Amino acid sequence: MEVAVVNASSVLLAKGYGVAALSPIKEMSADTLARVGSISKTVVWIAIMQLVEQHRIDPDDPINRYLPPSLQIPDEGFSEPIRIKHLMTIRPGSKKPFWAT
Repeated sequence: MEVAVVNASSVLLAKGYGVAALSPIKEMSADTLARVGSISKTVVWIAIMQLVEQHRIDPDDPINRYLPPSLQIPDEGFSEPIRIKHLMTIRPGSKKPFWAT
């Protein structure tokens, strides 16, 4: 695990804990490259809900509303566009969100 604590102007703490590899043993450090993994889903979900609370986005909005033209997802005949709420279920295009199953 890697931990970084920062403020607006500097890094207050940067440290690695544990091992990055077992054979040969390689200790983690603040500079060890590591995969972000599934924790990024939690960070994105929290950020989206903060924007919802601020009334800046709506979970029912199509994601193309927030993407520049070069990154927009083309309509390829699906019954509905990919919406913000679909990204939060980790199942884009799904008819039922995970909480409705």
